[in-house]
Amino acid sequence: MSAWRGVLGALAVGLAACTVTVERSEPEIESGYDILVATDSADPISRIRFMPGSGQAILLDNSQAVAASLNGARDLALSPDGVSLYASVGRGTPFGKLLRIDRAADSVTGQALLGLFPTTIDLTTAGEFAFVTNTNRNGEPAAGSVSKVHLPSMTEVARVQTCIGARGGRLDADGTRHYSVCMKNEVLVEIDAESSEISRLFLLTPDQEHPVARIPVLDPLADSDGPACSPTWVEPATGGGSVYVACSASDEILEIDTRSWTLARRIPTGGHPFQLAITPDGRYLLATLHDRSAPATTVIALGSGEFLARIPNTAPRPHGIAVSRDSRYAFVSVEGAAGAGGAVDIIDLVTLSRVASVAVGPRPHGMVVADGN
Repeated sequence: MSAWRGVLGALAVGLAACTVTVERSEPEIESGYDILVATDSADPISRIRFMPGSGQAILLDNSQAVAASLNGARDLALSPDGVSLYASVGRGTPFGKLLRIDRAADSVTGQALLGLFPTTIDLTTAGEFAFVTNTNRNGEPAAGSVSKVHLPSMTEVARVQTCIGARGGRLDADGTRHYSVCMKNEVLVEIDAESSEISRLFLLTPDQEHPVARIPVLDPLADSDGPACSPTWVEPATGGGSVYVACSASDEILEIDTRSWTLARRIPTGGHPFQLAITPDGRYLLATLHDRSAPATTVIALGSGEFLARIPNTAPRPHGIAVSRDSRYAFVSVEGAAGAGGAVDIIDLVTLSRVASVAVGPRPHGMVVADGN
């Protein structure tokens, strides 16, 4: 890790419009939190140190050595032992790639070629495999895919074609099923992680939600003004049994029961949900809302579906969410207006308020949280 680069400035503190205080027994991590942030339009990976006791968040720059390899970094994942950082690189010739970075040496130690425009990364529990969603958004609409990468050898061992507008991409609690969604085909895709084959599909179009045997074929002449989910993310429950889908067009989150493969409930969000996260303790469901006039992160009680807070973000287009392992803080990447720099907003999940914000490079996307050291 390189030396600290200095404090960027005083940090704004904002209160949510609706604040709920919840009693917690989990202690804060005394040494603070390290947040690593991928920025699509600025090659270095940003490192933020947040110290809850002082309320300060400081930007550190520790990735200059690998900056040349990070041509459009989209998402990050951390190995179970914390030694290696994995980054998906969206722009490539002709394809994207997955990089393995040694955190201590700040150097690239391996790479795997993937499909077109890889985005989200998730690792199996033991850290043996990575599953990376390839959006394939370049040129005419075409089906995306999910790459399975053997991490010790950094080899793509399978690529599963899915559907148009592939998004999200998360493994379930025991790592046996991978879930992604497709914005254009309005479908949830379940992949068997061992066989690397599609095992089930679920249609997400409003009032038509049900299992389907094949991916719906898009009709370019069909009426595009009909009801749509336009899914952008899927998040499995921490204890298994359900997955949650962000429907950006219908302003709701769908809970799909993975045992019965049926729609369990609808959770209204009051805005266009983009990305989701569930706190490790399973209490809260978080969603970033792409509301142009009032961008925000919403907090929902997962058990009851009760809306708890809508916390304003510091700039337009809140994107990714990462939650500390003690379920105390959420970190939200905010893209900001076109041509402007981005930020990471820090949310206290006890007071349900924004307690800090740190400027980072343009278009921040994926993040990981590690304990301070």
